[in-house]
Amino acid sequence: MIKYLLFTVSPQNSFTDKIKELITKYPTIDTQAMGFPSDWENAPIWKQNTIFP
Repeated sequence: MIKYLLFTVSPQNSFTDKIKELITKYPTIDTQAMGFPSDWENAPIWKQNTIFP
């Protein structure tokens, strides 16, 4: 939801990169506990500059 809203108002935002950097920086954080599926980074929504319908 946040990524969609940010993309709508600012298509060139760096939200995706920042989330990936934070998860890489803190590998002990359980991304599944935050609601991310195990392969979240491969989902189309997490590709930078994804165009939403």
